[in-house]
Amino acid sequence: MVAPAHMPAEVLNGLHSRKLTTAEMAVAARALGEVGITYADWTTNLLAESASLAARHGLTVNDALFPALACLLDCELVTADRAHARATECSVRLIR
Repeated sequence: MVAPAHMPAEVLNGLHSRKLTTAEMAVAARALGEVGITYADWTTNLLAESASLAARHGLTVNDALFPALACLLDCELVTADRAHARATECSVRLIR
């Protein structure tokens, strides 16, 4: 599994909005580092593709990093976000 480098911050931000305790947030943060995801650094190509997808599909550049990375790596995008799924030409697995 590969994800943009900012993905752990996105996940933790979502958990924070659900009012998790400090201890629960610490467990989640550790798990994100141990789950076996490779976090892809930002490159010029990734940022350019993300900006392009964001402009064409009404996404934030941060959100467009996920489908942009899938396109650049020519891999399947696994997402629960329908907007992400619509923003890419690569294979998509939409989960619920």
